[in-house]
Order: sequence, then C-alpha cells, then structure tokens
Amino acid sequence: MNDNCKNVLKMFRLRSGISQEEAASALSISIHTLYNYETYSNYSRKNMPPEEIILEMMDLYITDPDPTRRRMRQFHMGIMYLCETNQIFSSIFCGVKSRNLSEAFINYQMELEDVQTMEQQIRRVIVDDQIEDHETDVAGAFLKELLESTFANVEFAVSAMFSRKMRDGITEFEFEVFSAAIDEMCGESNE
Repeated sequence: MNDNCKNVLKMFRLRSGISQEEAASALSISIHTLYNYETYSNYSRKNMPPEEIILEMMDLYITDPDPTRRRMRQFHMGIMYLCETNQIFSSIFCGVKSRNLSEAFINYQMELEDVQTMEQQIRRVIVDDQIEDHETDVAGAFLKELLESTFANVEFAVSAMFSRKMRDGITEFEFEVFSAAIDEMCGESNE
C-alpha cells in the first residue's frame, strides 16, 4: 500500500493535535494498544481495532463547530479507514470516482430516470409480494437499474464532497491521500 495511505488513524490523531497518551486515556485503552491500532495491517489481520473504538476515534479526532462539516470529516475518516483495512469495501468502492460535479449530477439524474421508467412495470410484478418465473426478467432489469442509480448517487455524493466548495472542511493533504488510496485500489498507482 502507498506509504501516504498508511496509518490513517495516526494521521487523524496527529492532525487533531492529540498525543498518543491523551488519545489512549480518552479511549480507555493503553498506549501500546493504541500504537497497535495505528499500525494495523490488512495483510496480517492483527491488531484490528474494534468498530466502536473507530467510532470513538472519529468523535475524538474530528472536532468542528459546524455539525455538517464535522459529519463530512468523520465520513471522510471512515472512508479512508475502510479503504485501508477492508478488502470487500475497497473492491466495491474502487469504481467510485470523484467526477466533475455537474457530470456526476447529470449521470445520477439519467440513472434515476432509468429507474423511474421501470416503476410501473415493477409495481405490477411486486403487487402480490412475490416474483413469478415469468416476471424475473423485469425484476432483474429493475434491480440492475436500481443498483446503477445507487452507484451514481454515491458518485455524486463523493463528487460533491470533494468539490472545491465542499472541500473547505478537508485538507488538501487528506484529499490527496484519499485519492491516492482509491487509485491504488483500482490499480492506477504510478509507482
């Protein structure tokens, strides 16, 4: 993994100005345990922090008086952590790219329209709470369109999060690290 992408938990702790001792005390864990969590390796699968500790770290490390910006930063920290530590998440998230905001929005609208054009057909299929053999093609096509719309929605959200207007809550370094992590997961690393 790219060196810039390692130690996401440590990076956010340092950016918050909290020492290892302060963080360990606030999280009710030992300094040694915090060190292990900050050096967690996806490859060895050792020292993986429990999810509740990650959530506590997000609350501890991300302090912003603006609740929307705080939530966005916490989302960003969570995404970076999952990209670094969860292979399933990484494989799914790999296809999500930050696009030009208007392009992402238009793509989302087009995918949503595809779902809306099939709504009447799927209503007829699911009205009896079951999908008959002769209805599987319609149900499958609707599911495909629904998943494409969901994926476009996530792309639009990521694009909005990283647009210049929305990025004021995320440092340039964090944005570059996140982008590098996505590129590396997708096999687009320049190394």
